[in-house]
Amino acid sequence: MENLLNIATMMICTSIITVFFAVGFTIHAVFRPEQPAVRWWAASMWLGTGAMILLAFRGIWPFWLAVGFGNGVTVAAYGLLWCGFRVFFGKDPNLGVALAGMLIWLGCLAGFDWVRSDVNNRIVLMATLLVAYALPIVVECWNGWKNEGLPTSLACGLFFITHALTYAVRIPLAFIHPAEDYLGTAWSPWFAFLTLEAFIHVLFTTISIIVLVKERAEVRFRVAAETDSLTGAPNRSHFVHSVERYLANKTEPFVFALMDLDNFKLINDRYGHLAGDQVLRAFAQILKAHLPRSSTFGRIGGEEFAMLIGGLEEQAAIGVLEAVRRATENLDPGTLAGVPRVTVSIGAVTSAGGLRAFDNLMAAADVALYAAKGQGRNQLCFYDPVHALKTVGEAETYAGTAGQQPSIIPERLAATI
Repeated sequence: MENLLNIATMMICTSIITVFFAVGFTIHAVFRPEQPAVRWWAASMWLGTGAMILLAFRGIWPFWLAVGFGNGVTVAAYGLLWCGFRVFFGKDPNLGVALAGMLIWLGCLAGFDWVRSDVNNRIVLMATLLVAYALPIVVECWNGWKNEGLPTSLACGLFFITHALTYAVRIPLAFIHPAEDYLGTAWSPWFAFLTLEAFIHVLFTTISIIVLVKERAEVRFRVAAETDSLTGAPNRSHFVHSVERYLANKTEPFVFALMDLDNFKLINDRYGHLAGDQVLRAFAQILKAHLPRSSTFGRIGGEEFAMLIGGLEEQAAIGVLEAVRRATENLDPGTLAGVPRVTVSIGAVTSAGGLRAFDNLMAAADVALYAAKGQGRNQLCFYDPVHALKTVGEAETYAGTAGQQPSIIPERLAATI
Protein backbone atom coordinates (compact mmCIF):
# COMPACT_ATOMS: atom_id res chain seq x y z
CA MET A 1 0.00 0.00 0.00
CA GLU A 2 2.80 2.42 0.89
CA ASN A 3 4.32 1.83 -2.56
CA LEU A 4 1.03 2.57 -4.24
CA LEU A 5 0.10 5.70 -2.28
CA ASN A 6 2.45 8.51 -1.36
CA ILE A 7 1.36 9.90 1.99
CA ALA A 8 2.46 13.47 1.33
CA THR A 9 0.69 13.45 -2.04
CA MET A 10 -2.52 12.15 -0.43
CA MET A 11 -2.38 14.92 2.14
CA ILE A 12 -1.94 17.57 -0.53
CA CYS A 13 -4.88 16.10 -2.47
CA THR A 14 -6.93 16.19 0.71
CA SER A 15 -6.03 19.84 1.24
CA ILE A 16 -7.12 20.64 -2.33
CA ILE A 17 -10.54 19.09 -1.62
CA THR A 18 -10.93 20.92 1.68
CA VAL A 19 -10.00 24.31 0.22
CA PHE A 20 -12.46 23.77 -2.63
CA PHE A 21 -15.32 23.08 -0.20
CA ALA A 22 -14.11 25.77 2.20
CA VAL A 23 -14.54 28.36 -0.54
CA GLY A 24 -17.99 26.99 -1.37
CA PHE A 25 -19.14 26.97 2.25
CA THR A 26 -17.80 30.46 2.79
CA ILE A 27 -19.72 31.82 -0.19
CA HIS A 28 -22.86 30.05 1.05
CA ALA A 29 -22.38 31.44 4.56
CA VAL A 30 -22.01 35.00 3.22
CA PHE A 31 -25.12 34.91 1.03
CA ARG A 32 -27.25 32.64 3.27
CA PRO A 33 -26.63 33.97 6.80
CA GLU A 34 -29.79 32.24 8.05
CA GLN A 35 -27.81 28.98 8.11
CA PRO A 36 -25.16 29.61 10.80
CA ALA A 37 -23.99 25.99 10.84
CA VAL A 38 -22.39 26.53 7.44
CA ARG A 39 -20.13 29.21 8.93
CA TRP A 40 -18.77 26.71 11.43
CA TRP A 41 -18.26 24.12 8.72
CA ALA A 42 -16.51 26.67 6.50
CA ALA A 43 -14.12 27.55 9.33
CA SER A 44 -13.52 23.83 9.92
CA MET A 45 -12.64 23.33 6.24
CA TRP A 46 -10.21 26.24 6.26
CA LEU A 47 -8.47 24.85 9.33
CA GLY A 48 -8.44 21.40 7.77
CA THR A 49 -6.80 22.81 4.66
CA GLY A 50 -4.06 24.45 6.68
CA ALA A 51 -3.54 21.30 8.74
CA MET A 52 -3.13 19.07 5.69
CA ILE A 53 -0.58 21.46 4.17
CA LEU A 54 1.43 21.54 7.39
CA LEU A 55 1.37 17.77 7.83
CA ALA A 56 2.32 17.18 4.20
CA PHE A 57 5.68 18.87 4.90
CA ARG A 58 6.63 16.78 7.92
CA GLY A 59 10.34 16.17 7.89
CA ILE A 60 10.88 19.23 5.70
CA TRP A 61 9.50 22.03 7.83
CA PRO A 62 10.40 22.46 11.52
CA PHE A 63 8.90 19.90 13.92
CA TRP A 64 6.84 22.39 15.89
CA LEU A 65 5.35 23.89 12.75
CA ALA A 66 4.58 20.74 10.76
CA VAL A 67 3.86 18.18 13.49
CA GLY A 68 2.98 20.42 16.43
CA PHE A 69 0.69 22.96 14.85
CA GLY A 70 -0.33 20.65 11.98
CA ASN A 71 -1.90 18.12 14.34
CA GLY A 72 -3.16 20.83 16.69
CA VAL A 73 -5.03 22.59 13.89
CA THR A 74 -6.43 19.21 12.77
CA VAL A 75 -7.98 18.69 16.21
CA ALA A 76 -9.37 22.25 16.18
CA ALA A 77 -10.92 21.57 12.76
CA TYR A 78 -12.75 18.57 14.23
CA GLY A 79 -13.92 20.72 17.12
CA LEU A 80 -15.43 23.30 14.77
CA LEU A 81 -16.94 20.48 12.69
CA TRP A 82 -18.66 19.24 15.84
CA CYS A 83 -19.91 22.78 16.58
CA GLY A 84 -21.38 22.94 13.08
CA PHE A 85 -23.39 19.77 13.64
CA ARG A 86 -24.62 21.05 16.99
CA VAL A 87 -25.79 24.32 15.44
CA PHE A 88 -27.37 22.52 12.47
CA PHE A 89 -29.47 20.38 14.79
CA GLY A 90 -30.59 23.31 16.95
CA LYS A 91 -28.06 23.42 19.78
CA ASP A 92 -25.63 26.11 20.87
CA PRO A 93 -21.99 25.79 19.83
CA ASN A 94 -19.31 25.41 22.46
CA LEU A 95 -16.12 27.06 21.24
CA GLY A 96 -14.30 26.29 24.48
CA VAL A 97 -14.83 22.55 24.09
CA ALA A 98 -14.09 22.80 20.38
CA LEU A 99 -10.64 24.28 21.02
CA ALA A 100 -9.86 22.28 24.16
CA GLY A 101 -8.49 19.36 22.15
CA MET A 102 -5.96 21.55 20.38
CA LEU A 103 -4.83 23.05 23.68
CA ILE A 104 -4.46 19.59 25.22
CA TRP A 105 -2.35 18.46 22.26
CA LEU A 106 -0.05 21.48 22.36
CA GLY A 107 0.17 21.35 26.14
CA CYS A 108 1.15 17.67 26.17
CA LEU A 109 3.61 18.22 23.35
CA ALA A 110 5.28 21.10 25.19
CA GLY A 111 5.09 19.71 28.71
CA PHE A 112 5.84 16.02 28.37
CA ASP A 113 9.03 14.71 26.86
CA TRP A 114 7.52 11.22 26.47
CA VAL A 115 4.98 12.73 24.04
CA ARG A 116 7.41 15.00 22.25
CA SER A 117 10.13 12.37 21.80
CA ASP A 118 8.04 9.28 20.93
CA VAL A 119 6.01 9.26 17.73
CA ASN A 120 3.84 6.34 18.91
CA ASN A 121 2.81 8.21 22.04
CA ARG A 122 1.86 11.14 19.81
CA ILE A 123 -0.17 8.80 17.63
CA VAL A 124 -2.06 7.48 20.65
CA LEU A 125 -2.76 10.98 21.97
CA MET A 126 -3.86 12.26 18.57
CA ALA A 127 -6.15 9.28 17.96
CA THR A 128 -7.74 9.69 21.38
CA LEU A 129 -8.49 13.37 20.78
CA LEU A 130 -10.01 12.78 17.34
CA VAL A 131 -12.18 9.93 18.60
CA ALA A 132 -13.30 12.25 21.41
CA TYR A 133 -14.70 14.65 18.77
CA ALA A 134 -15.95 12.07 16.26
CA LEU A 135 -18.21 10.24 18.71
CA PRO A 136 -20.13 13.39 19.80
CA ILE A 137 -20.74 14.10 16.11
CA VAL A 138 -22.28 10.62 15.89
CA VAL A 139 -24.56 11.51 18.82
CA GLU A 140 -25.63 14.80 17.19
CA CYS A 141 -26.39 13.05 13.89
CA TRP A 142 -28.35 10.30 15.63
CA ASN A 143 -30.44 12.75 17.65
CA GLY A 144 -30.97 14.85 14.54
CA TRP A 145 -32.20 11.83 12.62
CA LYS A 146 -34.65 10.91 15.40
CA ASN A 147 -36.01 14.47 15.53
CA GLU A 148 -36.15 15.29 11.82
CA GLY A 149 -35.74 12.01 9.97
CA LEU A 150 -33.19 13.36 7.51
CA PRO A 151 -31.72 10.22 5.86
CA THR A 152 -28.27 11.76 5.39
CA SER A 153 -27.95 12.53 9.10
CA LEU A 154 -28.23 8.81 9.82
CA ALA A 155 -25.77 7.94 7.06
CA CYS A 156 -23.39 10.61 8.33
CA GLY A 157 -23.62 9.26 11.87
CA LEU A 158 -22.84 5.73 10.71
CA PHE A 159 -19.85 6.99 8.72
CA PHE A 160 -18.45 8.89 11.70
CA ILE A 161 -18.71 5.69 13.74
CA THR A 162 -16.50 3.90 11.23
CA HIS A 163 -14.18 6.90 11.16
CA ALA A 164 -13.91 6.88 14.96
CA LEU A 165 -13.20 3.14 14.90
CA THR A 166 -10.49 3.70 12.28
CA TYR A 167 -8.79 6.20 14.55
CA ALA A 168 -9.29 3.96 17.58
CA VAL A 169 -7.46 1.16 15.73
CA ARG A 170 -4.40 3.42 15.61
CA ILE A 171 -3.99 3.02 19.37
CA PRO A 172 -3.29 -0.74 19.44
CA LEU A 173 -1.41 -0.51 16.15
CA ALA A 174 0.98 1.95 17.75
CA PHE A 175 2.02 -0.88 20.10
CA ILE A 176 1.62 -3.90 17.80
CA HIS A 177 3.36 -2.31 14.79
CA PRO A 178 5.12 0.77 16.18
CA ALA A 179 5.89 3.56 13.77
CA GLU A 180 9.50 4.44 13.21
CA ASP A 181 11.35 7.65 12.48
CA TYR A 182 12.30 7.68 8.81
CA LEU A 183 13.95 10.61 7.03
CA GLY A 184 12.90 12.97 9.79
CA THR A 185 9.26 11.82 9.99
CA ALA A 186 7.22 8.89 11.25
CA TRP A 187 6.64 5.88 9.02
CA SER A 188 4.66 2.67 9.31
CA PRO A 189 3.13 0.25 6.77
CA TRP A 190 -0.39 1.16 7.95
CA PHE A 191 0.10 4.93 7.50
CA ALA A 192 -0.86 4.83 3.83
CA PHE A 193 -4.19 3.10 4.50
CA LEU A 194 -5.09 5.56 7.26
CA THR A 195 -4.17 8.50 5.04
CA LEU A 196 -6.43 7.12 2.31
CA GLU A 197 -9.23 6.73 4.85
CA ALA A 198 -8.75 10.35 5.90
CA PHE A 199 -9.03 11.42 2.26
CA ILE A 200 -12.29 9.45 1.86
CA HIS A 201 -13.56 10.84 5.17
CA VAL A 202 -13.02 14.45 4.12
CA LEU A 203 -14.73 13.84 0.79
CA PHE A 204 -17.72 12.07 2.33
CA THR A 205 -18.08 14.61 5.14
CA THR A 206 -18.20 17.61 2.83
CA ILE A 207 -20.63 15.98 0.43
CA SER A 208 -22.88 14.80 3.27
CA ILE A 209 -22.98 18.33 4.71
CA ILE A 210 -24.13 19.69 1.35
CA VAL A 211 -26.83 17.01 1.13
CA LEU A 212 -27.92 17.67 4.73
CA VAL A 213 -28.44 21.36 4.00
CA LYS A 214 -30.36 20.49 0.85
CA GLU A 215 -32.55 17.93 2.63
CA ARG A 216 -33.34 20.38 5.42
CA ALA A 217 -34.36 23.04 2.87
CA GLU A 218 -36.57 20.58 0.98
CA VAL A 219 -38.29 19.47 4.19
CA ARG A 220 -38.95 23.04 5.26
CA PHE A 221 -40.35 24.00 1.86
CA ARG A 222 -42.61 20.95 1.93
CA VAL A 223 -43.79 21.64 5.47
CA ALA A 224 -44.47 25.27 4.58
CA ALA A 225 -46.52 24.16 1.59
CA GLU A 226 -48.52 21.71 3.72
CA THR A 227 -49.03 23.81 6.85
CA ASP A 228 -51.48 26.55 7.72
CA SER A 229 -49.28 29.53 8.55
CA LEU A 230 -51.55 30.88 11.30
CA THR A 231 -52.23 27.77 13.38
CA GLY A 232 -49.44 25.40 12.39
CA ALA A 233 -52.05 22.78 11.55
CA PRO A 234 -51.98 20.87 8.25
CA ASN A 235 -53.75 22.93 5.61
CA ARG A 236 -56.75 21.77 3.61
CA SER A 237 -54.87 20.31 0.64
CA HIS A 238 -52.51 18.32 2.86
CA PHE A 239 -55.37 17.09 5.04
CA VAL A 240 -57.37 15.98 2.01
CA HIS A 241 -54.36 14.15 0.62
CA SER A 242 -53.72 12.44 3.98
CA VAL A 243 -57.36 11.32 4.29
CA GLU A 244 -57.51 10.00 0.74
CA ARG A 245 -54.26 8.09 1.23
CA TYR A 246 -55.57 6.64 4.49
CA LEU A 247 -58.87 5.57 2.95
CA ALA A 248 -57.09 3.93 0.03
CA ASN A 249 -54.77 1.83 2.22
CA LYS A 250 -56.74 1.08 5.40
CA THR A 251 -59.76 -1.12 6.07
CA GLU A 252 -59.99 -0.45 9.81
CA PRO A 253 -62.91 1.52 11.28
CA PHE A 254 -62.65 5.28 11.40
CA VAL A 255 -64.56 8.41 12.35
CA PHE A 256 -64.50 11.58 10.30
CA ALA A 257 -65.35 14.78 12.16
CA LEU A 258 -65.92 18.37 11.07
CA MET A 259 -65.52 21.05 13.78
CA ASP A 260 -66.65 24.66 13.75
CA LEU A 261 -65.87 27.22 16.47
CA ASP A 262 -69.18 28.71 17.62
CA ASN A 263 -69.96 32.37 17.03
CA PHE A 264 -66.49 32.99 15.67
CA LYS A 265 -67.59 36.01 13.62
CA LEU A 266 -68.89 37.57 16.82
CA ILE A 267 -65.51 36.94 18.49
CA ASN A 268 -63.72 38.75 15.66
CA ASP A 269 -66.19 41.62 15.69
CA ARG A 270 -66.27 42.09 19.47
CA TYR A 271 -62.70 41.31 20.53
CA GLY A 272 -60.77 41.89 17.33
CA HIS A 273 -59.03 39.71 14.77
CA LEU A 274 -55.92 39.29 16.92
CA ALA A 275 -58.09 37.65 19.57
CA GLY A 276 -59.71 35.49 16.88
CA ASP A 277 -56.31 34.39 15.65
CA GLN A 278 -55.32 33.46 19.21
CA VAL A 279 -58.47 31.35 19.54
CA LEU A 280 -57.69 29.53 16.30
CA ARG A 281 -54.13 28.79 17.43
CA ALA A 282 -55.30 27.55 20.82
CA PHE A 283 -57.89 25.26 19.25
CA ALA A 284 -55.30 23.83 16.84
CA GLN A 285 -53.11 22.99 19.85
CA ILE A 286 -56.04 21.19 21.47
CA LEU A 287 -56.55 19.07 18.38
CA LYS A 288 -52.85 18.26 18.21
CA ALA A 289 -52.79 17.28 21.88
CA HIS A 290 -55.79 14.95 21.55
CA LEU A 291 -54.85 13.42 18.18
CA PRO A 292 -54.73 9.61 18.48
CA ARG A 293 -52.27 7.43 16.59
CA SER A 294 -53.20 6.68 12.97
CA SER A 295 -55.20 9.90 12.87
CA THR A 296 -54.82 13.28 11.22
CA PHE A 297 -56.38 16.72 11.40
CA GLY A 298 -56.30 19.95 9.44
CA ARG A 299 -57.68 23.43 9.10
CA ILE A 300 -60.30 23.35 6.37
CA GLY A 301 -60.79 27.10 6.22
CA GLY A 302 -61.80 30.00 8.42
CA GLU A 303 -62.85 28.61 11.81
CA GLU A 304 -63.46 25.08 10.47
CA PHE A 305 -61.22 22.14 11.28
CA ALA A 306 -61.55 18.45 10.46
CA MET A 307 -60.19 15.28 11.98
CA LEU A 308 -59.97 11.69 10.78
CA ILE A 309 -59.70 9.28 13.72
CA GLY A 310 -58.41 5.94 12.50
CA GLY A 311 -58.33 2.55 14.20
CA LEU A 312 -60.84 3.38 16.96
CA GLU A 313 -64.35 2.09 17.45
CA GLU A 314 -67.16 4.60 17.63
CA GLN A 315 -67.27 4.85 21.45
CA ALA A 316 -63.54 5.46 21.69
CA ALA A 317 -63.75 8.09 18.95
CA ILE A 318 -66.63 9.74 20.78
CA GLY A 319 -64.38 9.96 23.83
CA VAL A 320 -61.70 11.76 21.80
CA LEU A 321 -64.13 14.24 20.27
CA GLU A 322 -65.84 14.92 23.59
CA ALA A 323 -62.44 15.54 25.14
CA VAL A 324 -61.75 18.09 22.40
CA ARG A 325 -65.09 19.78 23.05
CA ARG A 326 -64.54 19.94 26.81
CA ALA A 327 -60.96 21.20 26.45
CA THR A 328 -62.23 23.96 24.18
CA GLU A 329 -64.88 25.23 26.57
CA ASN A 330 -62.34 25.05 29.40
CA LEU A 331 -59.73 27.18 27.65
CA ASP A 332 -58.16 29.72 29.98
CA PRO A 333 -59.52 33.18 29.01
CA GLY A 334 -56.18 34.65 30.04
CA THR A 335 -54.55 33.01 27.01
CA LEU A 336 -57.21 34.15 24.53
CA ALA A 337 -56.63 37.91 24.36
CA GLY A 338 -59.74 38.68 26.42
CA VAL A 339 -62.22 36.20 24.89
CA PRO A 340 -64.16 34.90 27.94
CA ARG A 341 -65.42 31.59 26.56
CA VAL A 342 -64.99 29.50 23.40
CA THR A 343 -67.06 26.50 22.36
CA VAL A 344 -67.05 24.18 19.37
CA SER A 345 -69.74 22.25 17.54
CA ILE A 346 -68.77 18.90 16.02
CA GLY A 347 -70.40 16.85 13.28
CA ALA A 348 -69.11 13.34 12.73
CA VAL A 349 -69.70 10.31 10.53
CA THR A 350 -68.47 6.75 11.04
CA SER A 351 -67.13 4.25 8.54
CA ALA A 352 -70.13 2.06 9.32
CA GLY A 353 -72.13 4.23 6.94
CA GLY A 354 -70.10 2.95 3.99
CA LEU A 355 -68.84 6.37 2.88
CA ARG A 356 -65.18 6.35 1.81
CA ALA A 357 -64.88 9.24 -0.64
CA PHE A 358 -63.61 12.45 0.94
CA ASP A 359 -66.33 14.67 -0.55
CA ASN A 360 -69.05 12.33 0.72
CA LEU A 361 -67.55 12.25 4.20
CA MET A 362 -67.34 16.03 4.22
CA ALA A 363 -70.95 16.35 3.11
CA ALA A 364 -72.22 13.90 5.74
CA ALA A 365 -70.16 15.48 8.53
CA ASP A 366 -71.39 18.90 7.38
CA VAL A 367 -74.99 17.77 7.77
CA ALA A 368 -74.23 16.47 11.28
CA LEU A 369 -72.47 19.74 12.13
CA TYR A 370 -75.50 21.66 10.93
CA ALA A 371 -77.62 19.57 13.32
CA ALA A 372 -75.25 20.28 16.22
CA LYS A 373 -75.52 24.00 15.51
CA GLY A 374 -79.31 23.81 15.29
CA GLN A 375 -79.57 21.96 18.60
CA GLY A 376 -77.79 24.70 20.54
CA ARG A 377 -74.09 24.47 19.63
CA ASN A 378 -71.26 23.18 21.85
CA GLN A 379 -72.12 19.56 21.22
CA LEU A 380 -71.26 16.50 19.16
CA CYS A 381 -73.70 15.07 16.64
CA PHE A 382 -73.23 12.01 14.43
CA TYR A 383 -74.59 11.86 10.92
CA ASP A 384 -78.11 10.51 10.59
CA PRO A 385 -80.15 10.46 7.35
CA VAL A 386 -82.93 12.14 9.33
CA HIS A 387 -80.62 15.15 9.77
CA ALA A 388 -80.12 15.26 6.03
CA LEU A 389 -83.86 15.22 5.33
CA LYS A 390 -84.46 17.99 7.86
CA THR A 391 -81.65 20.07 6.38
CA VAL A 392 -83.00 19.63 2.87
CA GLY A 393 -86.44 20.65 4.05
CA GLU A 394 -85.12 23.82 5.66
CA ALA A 395 -83.10 24.61 2.56
CA GLU A 396 -86.14 24.15 0.35
CA THR A 397 -88.07 26.63 2.49
CA TYR A 398 -85.20 29.12 2.44
CA ALA A 399 -84.64 28.68 -1.31
CA GLY A 400 -88.36 29.03 -2.00
CA THR A 401 -88.49 32.40 -0.31
CA ALA A 402 -85.51 33.53 -2.41
CA GLY A 403 -86.81 32.06 -5.67
CA GLN A 404 -83.93 29.56 -5.93
CA GLN A 405 -83.57 25.81 -6.41
CA PRO A 406 -82.23 23.97 -3.36
CA SER A 407 -79.10 21.85 -3.68
CA ILE A 408 -79.16 18.14 -2.82
CA ILE A 409 -76.92 18.70 0.24
CA PRO A 410 -77.34 22.38 1.03
CA GLU A 411 -74.94 24.80 2.61
CA ARG A 412 -75.76 25.74 6.18
CA LEU A 413 -77.94 28.75 6.64
CA ALA A 414 -75.84 31.74 7.64
CA ALA A 415 -78.25 32.65 10.46
CA THR A 416 -77.48 29.38 12.29
CA ILE A 417 -73.67 29.78 12.17
